[in-house]
Amino acid sequence: MSSLLRSTLNTRFLPVGDRRFVRSDAPLNLTNDEVCWLLENGITTLVDLRSTEETLLRPCPLSLHPAFRYHHLPVTGGGNTPRSRAHLHETYRNMVDGRMARILDVILAAPKGVLYFCTAGKDRTGVVSALLLKKLGADEETIVQDYMRSKENLMDMLLSYAKSHPEVDPDIIIPREENILQLMHELKKLDDTRFIDTASGWFRGCESDVNSPHVYFRPFRFKGHKKPTILSEFGGYVKKEEGHLFNKNASYGYKYFSDSESYIQALEKLYNTEGVPTPFKGVGIILVAASIMALSFMGFTGMFQ
Repeated sequence: MSSLLRSTLNTRFLPVGDRRFVRSDAPLNLTNDEVCWLLENGITTLVDLRSTEETLLRPCPLSLHPAFRYHHLPVTGGGNTPRSRAHLHETYRNMVDGRMARILDVILAAPKGVLYFCTAGKDRTGVVSALLLKKLGADEETIVQDYMRSKENLMDMLLSYAKSHPEVDPDIIIPREENILQLMHELKKLDDTRFIDTASGWFRGCESDVNSPHVYFRPFRFKGHKKPTILSEFGGYVKKEEGHLFNKNASYGYKYFSDSESYIQALEKLYNTEGVPTPFKGVGIILVAASIMALSFMGFTGMFQ
């Protein structure tokens, strides 16, 4: 497995079926041809996961480029060489916090392709990639395989680093399957009662606790399924509200309304005629509409973590 870019060692597409997400080591010496390749492939959002100290020491040349949208979003606890494998596992767990949630939101909400990176594209980028893959419905085997590709790409560099730093144990810095598996299992143990909605929409993963289809502009017919069915998105109706917009330049929906009255009327009609199961007929539709309005402001996030 080679890097997509000649000036980097560990740049590759995330295995999600398209070329929207690119993980990488720090792109600090890109050629003009490589910059053109990024632009030609619609990769215009950059997410720098390195610490502030790292970015000050070695800033990303594209951070001020007018064609790219640059986000500096440091991962918690990254950048230091782990003292032991147990310390590495602890570091991975500590990365999964509010900062990580923000990082995932920015990556997933990017209008086009995203290049996200740390220094080597191995640990911080590896954890971000694993969580993205999990969120997009990838199975455990895909997550592990993606994580382990860094070993193939970085082996020579890691061995050279360990040789010049005798205090570093190469067995700790070289990727092993157990590192990312340990993180996945720890996250599940934190709250095994919580739904995992990796099945949402088009990304239906076998690890999800629910069957979570997206349905727009047509009645949903409940069919037999081995898992509970939850309509995580239904309708796709949108009215933008100032103060509730994650990205003013992007739209997340399939039908748009400029005023509240027409928006509420459309929601009432949709859910009264198509979205409300028979046992709930007669229940005040305004309660349903109010709930959907609240969800629309949230972008349907937060229902299941």
